[in-house]
Amino acid sequence: MIELKHLSKTYRSAAGDVEALKDINLTINDGEIFGVIGLSGAGKSTLVRCINLLEVPTDGEVIIDGRQLTSLPKRELLELRRSIGMIFQSFNLLEQRSVIDNIAFPLEIAGVAKAEARKRAKELLEVVGLSQRENAYPAQLSGGQKQRVAIARALATEPKYLLCDEATSALDPNTTASILELLESINRTMGVTIIIITHEMKVIEQICDRVAVIDRSRIAEEGTVKEVFTNPKSEIARELILPQDRVALDVEGKNRMLRLIFNGDYSEKPIISELAMQCQAPVNILFADTKQFDGTIFGHMIIELPADRDLQNKITAWLTDNGVSWKEEN
Repeated sequence: MIELKHLSKTYRSAAGDVEALKDINLTINDGEIFGVIGLSGAGKSTLVRCINLLEVPTDGEVIIDGRQLTSLPKRELLELRRSIGMIFQSFNLLEQRSVIDNIAFPLEIAGVAKAEARKRAKELLEVVGLSQRENAYPAQLSGGQKQRVAIARALATEPKYLLCDEATSALDPNTTASILELLESINRTMGVTIIIITHEMKVIEQICDRVAVIDRSRIAEEGTVKEVFTNPKSEIARELILPQDRVALDVEGKNRMLRLIFNGDYSEKPIISELAMQCQAPVNILFADTKQFDGTIFGHMIIELPADRDLQNKITAWLTDNGVSWKEEN
C-alpha cells in the first residue's frame, strides 16, 4: 500500500517559491490501477516522482508498505526503490545498448550475474511481445516498441509497484490502446500495483480502477472512475471529462437544457423514445457520449426541451419518476 499524507513540494528559486504540491492525501491499495489526471502544470508528474523520492517532498510523508521513505537510511531506501519500477513518456532507453541489454541493465546495477540477468530479460521480452527483437537497438524500434522495452526494463527487478508518467502521451491512439492492454495484463497476471499519470481521460477510462483529479497542486476530487465520470463534482473534472460538448455546443438561442446521466441501469433502454411518447413532447439531442466500465455502459446526454413551460415540467417529472438522473445545463 502507498500512503501520501499531507504531502507538499515547494521549489525555491531566486525568482520566488513555486508550490508544486499542496497537502496531498492519497491511499493507493495493493493490486489496483490508480490514475492521477490533470492539466499540464497541475503537479501530477511531481506527485508521481515524490512516490519514489526522485523528488524529495518539502513536507509530509510517503509511506510504502508501512515504511516512511524520507526517514529510511540510504541503504534501506535503495533496497525499497527496487520494488518500484517507473516508465516515462520519452522511454529513456540507452541508445548504445541492444534491447536485451537495456532490460538487463537494472539487474546489472543490482549485482545480478550477467547470465541470470539476460535470462530474466528474455522472459520479460516474451511478456511484452518483443522476443524477436532482443538484438535490435532503440533507433530501430517504433515508439510503441520502445515503450514495451521500457516496461520490460521496469519489471526487471520484479517490482511491486509500477509508476507510469505520461507513458502513452507520445503514442498514437492504436498504440496507446495496446500499451494499456499490456499494463492491464501485467496488473492482472503479476499483481503489480500500477499508478498512471496522464492528462487524457480516455487513458483513465480504459484501464484505471480509481482516479484522483489534481488541479493547481491540490487534489480536486477522488473516487472510482465510474463515480467521477458519471458525476464529476469539481470544475476541473468536468473540463477533463466533458471537453467535447463544451467546445462544440452552442447554447446561444437554445431553450432550457438538461444533462441526463446514465448510471448503467438505463443506458441500454430507449429512454428518449419513451420520454417523447409518454410526454407527447419533442426533445432535441444536442450531445451524447457513452463509456463502458466493467461491461456496463455509462454516459451523458444533453437535451434541449421544448419552449412550453408545462411540457418542460412534465419531462422533468417523468425523468425523476423513472429514475433518470438529470441536471440543469444552462
